[in-house]
Amino acid sequence: NRLNAYIQGPIFGGLSGRVQMSHLFDRHFDGGLPKHDFSGYTLVDAMVFYQTDNLGRFTLAVQNLLNKTYVTYFSQTATFVTNRDYVAGRGRAITLRWQGSF
Repeated sequence: NRLNAYIQGPIFGGLSGRVQMSHLFDRHFDGGLPKHDFSGYTLVDAMVFYQTDNLGRFTLAVQNLLNKTYVTYFSQTATFVTNRDYVAGRGRAITLRWQGSF
C-alpha cells in the first residue's frame, strides 16, 4: 500500500515549485517468513522550475530530499534475493535540467 501526495504552484514570475511525498506502508505477509515482511518508508522530493521567455525552462530537482536510508520493496520481500540483489535505495540526488525549443 502506498500514499502519494504533492503540492505544486507558482511562486512568482516565471518561478514555480513542487514538493511531493511518497509513503510506502509496512506490510506483513500471512504465512510467510518474517524476514520477507516489508518495512515501509517515506521519501520527499522537491523541484523548482523557472520558465524564461527566450532561454527555455530550467529545473532544479532534489530527489530523496531528506536523504532517507531505505531498502527497496523488491529487496525486502523477494524470497530468492541474494546478497548481490539486496540493495539500498538511492540517496539524495540533485539534478539540473534545461529544456529549450528551436
